[in-house]
Amino acid sequence: MMFKSSVFLCLAASLFTQMASASIAGCPDPCVQGPIYIDKNTVLNTNVKIGNTYGIIIASSSITLDGNNFGIYGDGGSNEVGLLLQNWSNVTINDLDVDNAGVGISLYNSSNATLDHIDVYDSSSDGIRVYRANNANIASIYVYGSEGHGIYINSSYDVDLSYTTSKANGENGYYLLGANRINLERNNAFSNDGHGFHIYQSNDIYSYRSASGYNEGDGVWIEQSIGGDYDSTVSSYNTGYRLRLTNTRDNDIDINSPNSSVLVEGISSNNLIY
Repeated sequence: MMFKSSVFLCLAASLFTQMASASIAGCPDPCVQGPIYIDKNTVLNTNVKIGNTYGIIIASSSITLDGNNFGIYGDGGSNEVGLLLQNWSNVTINDLDVDNAGVGISLYNSSNATLDHIDVYDSSSDGIRVYRANNANIASIYVYGSEGHGIYINSSYDVDLSYTTSKANGENGYYLLGANRINLERNNAFSNDGHGFHIYQSNDIYSYRSASGYNEGDGVWIEQSIGGDYDSTVSSYNTGYRLRLTNTRDNDIDINSPNSSVLVEGISSNNLIY
């Protein structure tokens, strides 16, 4: 259980400094062995090596973790999580790198989280996974080389996702599943092995200036989703369709070249494409 490390929590700042003297394989110096539990406002002064599944575990609400441009490093194990935020609210995490984890960052059953200026590289599963995490604000994120989805939002609502790039991932750049009232602004999906954006069973999506290119699947695939407003969308040079609608209705979609490489299939109605 995470609370067994309460003594460690009280001494976290000094231990970061004391432990950083020893080199740890796969983690640039200075580096400490995780998991590290954070229960108060903290500024990192060292890198962290994932240990016993986790790198950093958030252990309180209403705190800020300033990564201070340090990173979390893993060995690529599928069960590894770089940073876990579970069952807490009003947490801000900024200026952090996560390399070679299973899941880079996991927001689970949390609310009012902020992720800002975070880079995630080479995860063996998803880069950023948001599950049952509501009212999150995720901005200025770069995800590259995940074997799963770049950014995966599942069973969440009222999430703002802006100024992010998801590139060269093994599945979709962005995958929304059962996610409602999601605000997407200036997000880029490039060179993913799946689709750029796959919006599945997700309603009332607002998207502004989403860009999708050079993906192996469709640029934008909206499936079984209702009431979306997609403004100034650009989708080009994808192997699949520029835009694909499947069993979906009542969406307003402003996209480049709306009469080319667009597929509307299944029971789809009242979609405005222009």
